Order: sequence, then structure tokens, then C-alpha cells
Amino acid sequence: MNKNIEAPKINFDGGYVQVIMPKFPFKNIWMDILYLEKGRDLPEHRHFDVSSFLICNEGEGTLILDGKKNLLKAGVCAHIPENSKHHIIASDSHSLKCLAVNEGIINIDKSEKTVDLDFTDNNLKNKWLSFFNKCGDVAKQFSSELKDKENIILTL
Repeated sequence: MNKNIEAPKINFDGGYVQVIMPKFPFKNIWMDILYLEKGRDLPEHRHFDVSSFLICNEGEGTLILDGKKNLLKAGVCAHIPENSKHHIIASDSHSLKCLAVNEGIINIDKSEKTVDLDFTDNNLKNKWLSFFNKCGDVAKQFSSELKDKENIILTL
């Protein structure tokens, strides 16, 4: 029997990340959806020991990868190597929705640094670190909820 489960969303000002496949059943591979409202962004950051394959599903925007601008629009794919600084921005005229297939190990233990943000404003830096930590917590919880289930259908 199929089990419908709603995929969790982690909202932030201007968009959300939705965990659609936590690490289970794969040890080091997971997927999520990134949605940005028009003109909004996911600030520059990098993930230690995690690489991503970004697939733009709808809308338009820009991926700034290690300082180089790349157009994002429906059908465009981009590889974000581990430890690479990246900044994703939706255009002023379109929202942006991308699927990220991620590979690597994110240590959920808060004593380990998993994300780097170069902000001079400590309040802003702490806000985004909290968001990334919450993403990890939600993925870990979601993974444990799915562990004993079979034939899962996720509701997005």
C-alpha cells in the first residue's frame, strides 16, 4: 500500500527549501527543492564536503559560482562542486524553482562546521546559519520518519 507523506518545507524570508528525499535510503545522496520569490536570493555560502547538481525547473535567475555569473532558467543545469561559494538570485521579473541533487556528508552535530557564510553583519550571519542548521535537522527527522516505510509517495 502506498503511503502519502507531505515533504517538509523550511521557510525563509523570500522563499523556501523543501526536503524531498532525505539521505534514507542512500547514505550520502539527498534532494531538495529551492524556491525563491521574484528578486529574492539565497545568500552566498558554501557547503563543506557536499557537491550539488542544480536543475532549474521554472523561472529565471542567476547562479554566481565562485564569482562567475551563470544564467538559470527552466531546463538549465549546473554543477556546484564541494566547498564552492555560490549565491542564487531570482530575477526581478520571475520567481525561481530548482531541484538540487546533493552528494556528500553533512554532519548534523552543531559542533561541526558544515556551512560557511561570509557576512560582516553577525545578526544576518546567525539568521542564515540557523536556517541551514534547521534544514539539516528537518532532513534528519524526515529521514528517520521514512526509515520503516515502503512505497512512499511524497506530496509537494
